Amino acid sequence: PVPGALVVSGLLFETKGVSEAARLTLAGLRRAGFSPIAHDVRALLATGPGARTPLPGRGGVWLLHVNAPEALYALACADPDDWRERYRIGFWAFELSTAPASWARAAKAFDEIWVPSRFVAGALRASGVVAPIRVMPHPAALGLEGAKADRPGFGLPADAFCVLAAGDFDSSATRKNLEGAIEAFRMAFGEDPGAHLIVKTQGGASHPRARSRAEAACAGCANIRWLPDTLDKGRLDSLIASCDLVLSPHRSEGFGLVLAEAFLLGAPALATGYSGNLDFMADLPELLIASRPTPVR
Repeated sequence: PVPGALVVSGLLFETKGVSEAARLTLAGLRRAGFSPIAHDVRALLATGPGARTPLPGRGGVWLLHVNAPEALYALACADPDDWRERYRIGFWAFELSTAPASWARAAKAFDEIWVPSRFVAGALRASGVVAPIRVMPHPAALGLEGAKADRPGFGLPADAFCVLAAGDFDSSATRKNLEGAIEAFRMAFGEDPGAHLIVKTQGGASHPRARSRAEAACAGCANIRWLPDTLDKGRLDSLIASCDLVLSPHRSEGFGLVLAEAFLLGAPALATGYSGNLDFMADLPELLIASRPTPVR
């Protein structure tokens, strides 16, 4: 590597969690006094392998804020003579206790790997990654400036106890476990009009069976509201701030960005006591849902 620019590549204009994480990395670097160049990797990936697409700037550091498969594909699309001159950092997240062996092979193309939690660091080490691994938690507070509650805007009663369950079906409906959240709410409150559950989803069109199961779990409950619309970041933050609790009986999280944001916005999270969210919830046992490990097939 030779001295040069600091380029941060990510899916910067999408609504995925990995996209918000990349935007937070840019915000964190700027707050720390750096001047990173924001680079939307979607455009690079669209060029196809062997396109030898040039990267912004020359030399320096290239931080690829996408997971291992997309990171390798990006290397294949970019000009090798260009990226060989750069110190390469991969920012990865994985939700199982051991990452695929292919991720360990991919890590050989990087000088170091950043991860959002100790859980992900352990998963990469267990898969055989030998590159240096740094735990770099997402600076969640930097993405929440100006967020305010807006119950009237979401049609929520001013005096109700409002619970939010959120999940992207593209991030695995089984892992997010919205059905479990709905079941827990119904067991706790039944049809009590003084309690409301908002089920915020996206990606349902790509996973109709999972969406149908979650919708069926809500059937007949006037105090459960289904919200399948994609919200921009500001409106999502406002929705979180409008609720009293975020409920997440997840089966694993690489970090749990929505959970961290909920605490910062004054809506504590009740979440599974496992995986990445323990980095900021381990000392809150009263908010941890008991769990047991089970093999993934």
